[in-house]
Amino acid sequence: MFRKWNEPQEVVSLFGTFTGYGVAELRHYYDDGLLLTEDYCIFALDTWGNDPLVIFYPCNDELEVVSREDKRNIELLDGNSFNMRSYGTGESTSLHYTRQN
Repeated sequence: MFRKWNEPQEVVSLFGTFTGYGVAELRHYYDDGLLLTEDYCIFALDTWGNDPLVIFYPCNDELEVVSREDKRNIELLDGNSFNMRSYGTGESTSLHYTRQN
């Protein structure tokens, strides 16, 4: 789940300074019910060449970054879905994500 901030914010952490665009939660569902929330992260966006990236910075509830970044290639499919895979891996490892209301 992505929650975009109204304005990008400069985030200073032990792992560097970056522009954050909001927070994201990696949630797992089972039979349409929330099973668990695995990660809480600040997300940043970047492009390296022609490949758009979303970069996750794991953080705590106070939005303090607690570990190094996790880069993901992202491919927007339409207004409701996208594919995402670990940076540097092949398209066959992509996971499909769909907007939930």
